[in-house]
This record gives sequence, C-alpha cells and structure tokens, in this order.
Amino acid sequence: MKTLKTLSITATLMVLSGCTANSNYLMCTTGNVDTNLKSYSAEHEYKSMLVYSSGEFSSLMCNELKQRGISCQSYDQVFSPLEDYTTEQIGDRIRAGGFDSVMFINDISSKAQSHDLGSISHINAFNAGGSVTTTNITSFSRSDRFGVVIYDVQTDKKVYLANTATSGAGAACVNDYVYLRSAAEAITKDILM
Repeated sequence: MKTLKTLSITATLMVLSGCTANSNYLMCTTGNVDTNLKSYSAEHEYKSMLVYSSGEFSSLMCNELKQRGISCQSYDQVFSPLEDYTTEQIGDRIRAGGFDSVMFINDISSKAQSHDLGSISHINAFNAGGSVTTTNITSFSRSDRFGVVIYDVQTDKKVYLANTATSGAGAACVNDYVYLRSAAEAITKDILM
C-alpha cells in the first residue's frame, strides 16, 4: 500500500556564544529552521541502508538512521571514489554488503541571503587607555530543497519518494550543519512513520 505523508519539523536554536571572523562575543543568538516534507512510501522494513549524497549529508543521514536502529553506510564508505564500477559490480557489492535499501539524495536548489542588523560595541576599561571592540551582527536566511528516492535492493523498485524544503533564519553560526541536520531528522522520521 502506498501512502502520501506531509511532515513539518521545526528546530529552534539558542546559542550562547556566537562567532565572527575576527573575534568571539557572548550574546544570545536564535535561529529557526523548519523542514517541510511531502512523501510517498510503500511498505518496507528498513534494516540496513546505503546512502548516496554529496557532502556531509550522507553521514548526517546515517547518524539519524543509526540512532533508530538501522545499520547505515554512506556510498563512499563502500565504493572508492578513485575506482570505476560497472552497474553489475555496484549491484554485487550492495548485495554483498547486506543492504536492503539504497537512498539517493539530490540537492535540487539552495538559496541564501544575508541582512546587516547593525553592530555591538564593547568597551574594555581594564586595558591601559581602554579599548573598544565592535562586532557587526548579520542575519542569514536560507532555503534548501532536496529530492529523496529509496530503492528496495531485492526488487529494484522505489519504496520511498520525497521532496523536502528546509528554510530558516538566524544570526551568526547558524550554518550548513543546522539546515542539513533538520532535513536529515525530518526524512528519517518520515521514513519510519
């Protein structure tokens, strides 16, 4: 039976120490990251998954899946990027690895903007003559879209198909990891629903 699901995950971040290119400052920084997901799935019991994605997203997905008892490896842990493989060799290695499913994640689009919010000045009267440190505050907004497909290794059929939209805004140190982790959490929860 195939089902359509829509899931929304919101993560709110509170960071007590922020960072800039030149110095550190102490202040509260909030960020809000939201992942919306529309998916279709068929019955499948996930035990061991191979994840193919660019960058660090594969390892974040595997971390989320492992926390929920699913064995997981990223594609580059199984296949060397320095070697060429035939379709048959790829299939043989996936089956030999005991994987029951393979996840492909495609980065569809990414858009980021920054907004200058002003600055904070800190006066240090303990130094001889005193000193003033000024830190510029910048807010960032961003949206990322991913396409996700999972195939059953035995049947070579799709068992999961999703499109995600992760968006949010925040100040310093709300980075790639935060957005990718939000998407990984949402996808994992949706797969296991």
